[in-house]
Amino acid sequence: MLQSSQDGTIFIRDLQGNIKSKFSSKLESINSLAFTADSKYIAAASWQGLVKIWDLQGQPITDLNGSDSSGSSLDFSRDNKYLATAYQDGSICL
Repeated sequence: MLQSSQDGTIFIRDLQGNIKSKFSSKLESINSLAFTADSKYIAAASWQGLVKIWDLQGQPITDLNGSDSSGSSLDFSRDNKYLATAYQDGSICL
């Protein structure tokens, strides 16, 4: 399971709720979190419109700017080839 705090910390938890790992996202506010289907990577959408991707150890993979609007939801495709992000201005980026 994934969880974020107001300070931008991302927590990876097991099914009992125990913290397995945590790292600083360096994002002010996270609106959505998602694992890849193979659970190797994590993506987060922020209210600043920035999307970031990390590996499970918290090492940054890439930053994506898809909109000037707040990112409200995101999810990876089942084959992990695409990341869809919905923004509050109604736009969707792949």
